Amino acid sequence: MTTLFRKFLPAAVAVLLFFTLAALYFAPQFGGDVLPQHDVRQYEGASREIHRTREAYGEDPQWIGSMFGGMPAYLVDVRYPAQLVKDAAVPLTRAVPIPAGLIFFAMCAFWVMLRMMKIDPWVGIVPSLAYGLSTYFLLIIGAGHLTKMWALVYAPPMMGGIWMTLRGGRPGWGGAFTALFASLEIGANHPQITYYFLLAAALFWLSEGIVALREKLLKPFAKRTAVLAAAGLLALGSNFAPLWYTAQHAKDTTRSGSELAAGDAGSGGLDLAYATAWSYGRAESWNLLIPDFMGSDSARAFSEDGPVAAALTPYGMAQAAQQLPAYWGEQPYTGGPTYLGAAALFLALLGVLLVGGRDRWWIVAASLVMLVLAWGHHFMGLTELAYKYLPGYNKFRTVSMALVVVQWTVPLLAALALQRLWCAELPAVRLRRALAWAAGVTGGLCLLFAVAGGQLFDFGREAAVEQMTAQFNRILQANGADDLLRQGLDATIGEEVGAAMADERAAMMTADAWRSLLFVLLTAAAVGLMIVRPAWRGAAVALAGVLVAADLWGVDVRYLSSDDFVSPR
Repeated sequence: MTTLFRKFLPAAVAVLLFFTLAALYFAPQFGGDVLPQHDVRQYEGASREIHRTREAYGEDPQWIGSMFGGMPAYLVDVRYPAQLVKDAAVPLTRAVPIPAGLIFFAMCAFWVMLRMMKIDPWVGIVPSLAYGLSTYFLLIIGAGHLTKMWALVYAPPMMGGIWMTLRGGRPGWGGAFTALFASLEIGANHPQITYYFLLAAALFWLSEGIVALREKLLKPFAKRTAVLAAAGLLALGSNFAPLWYTAQHAKDTTRSGSELAAGDAGSGGLDLAYATAWSYGRAESWNLLIPDFMGSDSARAFSEDGPVAAALTPYGMAQAAQQLPAYWGEQPYTGGPTYLGAAALFLALLGVLLVGGRDRWWIVAASLVMLVLAWGHHFMGLTELAYKYLPGYNKFRTVSMALVVVQWTVPLLAALALQRLWCAELPAVRLRRALAWAAGVTGGLCLLFAVAGGQLFDFGREAAVEQMTAQFNRILQANGADDLLRQGLDATIGEEVGAAMADERAAMMTADAWRSLLFVLLTAAAVGLMIVRPAWRGAAVALAGVLVAADLWGVDVRYLSSDDFVSPR
């Protein structure tokens, strides 16, 4: 009984901790309030016609007129009796209702994946917090992107099953887990998320193939690959109906060169300019480390008592600061940054320095490839190659979504780093050197942006001056001002307000750079404690978990908090 208790204690603690955090974050949900989610409300409106028909006649309609001027009903809401795996999982997913259930299951799923990869169950709690509390999750939950979120829940254990199949001691079990979670992943019905993770899995498979070639183990590798292929066929077969109908319908949409498509109707995919409209800016990628590097989200305005309001006050227009965007990135619109956590990124870099080549390079390669793919038209060479040669890639838009894989690789590298520290596998000299480099690089970047960031970037100053000059031109013209007044006042107020906008954006970035530096140093101290006092490793890992959670939680509530809940009425 004692052995059994010790075996299951970490799992019980992990589940209880994950549930507690999810329940605290979404506390109003358990008090009866609801979260108004735009996409969920749109779906409810679009599917109402289907539900009414189902209730009245006991069968689903084949066509509805409530979306895009009419479309097949099976693309909106339909019951597929053959999706037995997905249907069997529904009662389990309802054990913790959404939205709290989404981050709860995300943390649990990542923890399960780490157990498949032989990561210590206590160590696995920390990176699971980093994954489940990623700021991007809270952004898409607030928007109501539920299919995307469920795909991100099932992706980690699917990748864990692939790892077990290709590298684990029991490939049969790995194949079974791969088939199960890949079926759920496909059933979540967000092909783009699945596609990105399959690209990462392909890099892992290629890495394992190279190792097998070097060690002359191609025959066992081929057998494991066959098991993996069989698991994939089972997963596809269990979702055959929705995949088939969607593929048939795609021929008549913009994703297959329909005559209704904008741009090149014969391309067989989306127009490249349209598909890459939401490309993550190269400089904007610093949001992964510093949350408000680009001025937060598109809806965020400047403060009522900041430099912008002060610049407008002499003209009696201080309130106009509330209509100007703090965001200065290159995306048409964004709900917030893809912040991965300064503490998590420090641990990930530590993992790069401590983990062996076989575990390291495919993860680093997947991270870099996905980051560059997320840049879209800011790195058009690779984007065009992907759209031209990767099968099915030209069906997807919003390429910035590729960062979901980086959101997964960063906690994975952090887990590998903590595992090495936990097991004391490496000499202390190497650990201290890696700690110094990881803290020096991540902390040094934060310090650089905190101290000299104002001189490294223009924070949209030029664009702001042009924007404000044009805006005040329109105001003066509307008020009948003469040319002389317009010319004199435009230049002055445009320059003043544009400079104030840049200054306030710089201040936001600087504040968050100092914040990220603090979390890097504190997490480095926790790691240092594990190196200096191995006997205190349990307390050090717990401290690292607190820091990772606090880091992400503090940013998450900027975009989704208790204040966003409303009464059902």
